[in-house]
Amino acid sequence: MPRDLEFDDQNLMEIFARTFKLMDESGKKIDQTKLERFADEWRSTMVAMVAEHDELVREAAKMIAAQNQPSSPSSGPSNQGQGNKGGGGAGSQ
Repeated sequence: MPRDLEFDDQNLMEIFARTFKLMDESGKKIDQTKLERFADEWRSTMVAMVAEHDELVREAAKMIAAQNQPSSPSSGPSNQGQGNKGGGGAGSQ
């Protein structure tokens, strides 16, 4: 296949189904039963997987959650006295 050829969702789904033998007997349509069975097996496998560095993943999730929480006005660096009016970038007056 040419590398610069664009595929729509239907083409990509058909390529996926052919690759994993999820087409019907005629080979022209996706067999929904096979597709659903494949999806169920994949989900079951992913749920049963244990991350190699599970502790690291949990720690990273905690850090991300902490960063996404809104900070209170009393925490964090103060912007008082900085006089940031008009952007303060290079060339600003």
